[in-house]
Amino acid sequence: MRTTERRVFRRTEAGAFLVQTLVFVLLLTFIAASLTQFILARHILVHRANSAASGRLLLEGIESRVRACLDGTGFETDCKLRRAPEGCIPNVVEGRPVRVTAGGAPPLCRLEIKVEL
Repeated sequence: MRTTERRVFRRTEAGAFLVQTLVFVLLLTFIAASLTQFILARHILVHRANSAASGRLLLEGIESRVRACLDGTGFETDCKLRRAPEGCIPNVVEGRPVRVTAGGAPPLCRLEIKVEL
């Protein structure tokens, strides 16, 4: 009778060990998945921030080039781009199409610049 009790005891002990091991492995898997998701979200956030910053720099560069070109054309008096010299307003910058429009009323003329991504 004692031998059967020992066998039952050993079987339940081995089963408990396997259950504990399985729970521990599942816990580690959950932690690893959460950590991976956090790191991926951080990389996506950094990429979006860098893309937005480079886009702003591109727009500011285009605007400064266009304003420097329009400086002596009387743009400030009528807010129209028709007097712009040839090549003053770029159509493509870094392989991206660019559209520049003017608006507002003198002396508060404004440029609207759109760059396709």
